[in-house]
Amino acid sequence: MVNKATTSTPSSGTPVSGGSTPASYSSALSGKVAVKTGDNTPIGAYAAVLVIAALAIAGGIFYKKKRKNDK
Repeated sequence: MVNKATTSTPSSGTPVSGGSTPASYSSALSGKVAVKTGDNTPIGAYAAVLVIAALAIAGGIFYKKKRKNDK
């Protein structure tokens, strides 16, 4: 097998001399696949519940202050 980092040539025509140049780094990672955790929990529903709860608390505080000022 031939090492792509030492034999590939960029657009300027000069050979790449190993190391972690952008060309060799991206070619080394091109075959990698992201790790999956297996967690398929729908986070959108939890985020919606959190926002609704925050609005309810803020509304309760606002209503309580308004009632106190009206008296």
